[in-house]
Amino acid sequence: TVESSVSVLVLLASSCSENQTLSGSGEVTLNISGQQRFWVVPQGAEWDCKLGCATCFYIDAHVPQDVPLNGGLVKFSIGFGNGTISEEETMEMESNETIVVDGAEDDVRETIYAFVGENSNL
Repeated sequence: TVESSVSVLVLLASSCSENQTLSGSGEVTLNISGQQRFWVVPQGAEWDCKLGCATCFYIDAHVPQDVPLNGGLVKFSIGFGNGTISEEETMEMESNETIVVDGAEDDVRETIYAFVGENSNL
């Protein structure tokens, strides 16, 4: 489940045909399989469904095929912009923790691993 804590509309887009709009302080449940990128596009930002967004954050989700439905390790990467991004840090954390990235002047990428259990929401 993705929850918005901002007051403006946010587009979660994974392709030209697949996207969902979050209302201010709304939430949406995403079904993720394999590897998928979701652009987090705030209201008013320019997003090209073929090129991405130079001023937006994105979430890369990678669910290995062998992850059981009742639990397993899932990789999430959070990045900014659509340029070349280098991985800066890897850490293990619970799936309900929040990452706050201050200052978006440079491309940033954070990789986290979340354990998906019976009561986890993604």
